[in-house]
Amino acid sequence: MKVAKSNRPNWLRMDANKLTKFYWNFDEMVNFQSMRLVKSELAYYLLAKEQGGNRVFAFELEQKGKRLFLNKFYPVHSCDEGSLGLETFLQRDGKIQGCRKGNHELKQLVKPK
Repeated sequence: MKVAKSNRPNWLRMDANKLTKFYWNFDEMVNFQSMRLVKSELAYYLLAKEQGGNRVFAFELEQKGKRLFLNKFYPVHSCDEGSLGLETFLQRDGKIQGCRKGNHELKQLVKPK
């Protein structure tokens, strides 16, 4: 699912409803209210805030040329509390590894061989 172009990271090509449908792949029903695209040292992430809750989700994006895509086999991180910024998450070697506050949860589907 195409999210944005790397040269226009503020112009998202999807809305919260499409992200909610995408997250059904992980067998959990979560509604999202706001989203933001951020770049760490090595990866782009789509950060999303849960509607009616405090959880913040970070979807790692796949980059193909200048386009950024959601891939259901890439990791999805979530923190119990935080804001829509990379400062919510702990980073190591340019990738998200945990949360600064609260509990960290990692979901990733295994690609069939």
